[in-house]
Amino acid sequence: MMFLGEKFSFKYDGTSFLIIAGGVALVTTNSNQDLVEYTDAELTAIMFSSRHLIYTIVTYASTFLALRYMTYFAHKVDEFAVDEVYASDSETVISSIINESDYHSNDRFVQPRGDLSTRELIHML
Repeated sequence: MMFLGEKFSFKYDGTSFLIIAGGVALVTTNSNQDLVEYTDAELTAIMFSSRHLIYTIVTYASTFLALRYMTYFAHKVDEFAVDEVYASDSETVISSIINESDYHSNDRFVQPRGDLSTRELIHML
């Protein structure tokens, strides 16, 4: 929140914080705290058990798929940014072609003042 410049809303953010902190406290207090020692043979049996191997494979596969998913959408965001830059450049070109008395620029968007339609603007290019 600090880095994104968002305002802190206790109704939502405070409630979320309390739920997360409560969950962490419950997991910690309910965890088994008895010290258990295993022999080398027991550790080997646990490490190569089917349950452990399936868990490891599923964990690695889930992590890999999540990273691919994030990479895919990062590329989509980059494509959107390129489209946005192209659209901004197109608006700049359009605003330089048309008569300033017919249109005015509002930082990002060219807004019509006259009767020209979008189709007519495209034909002007």
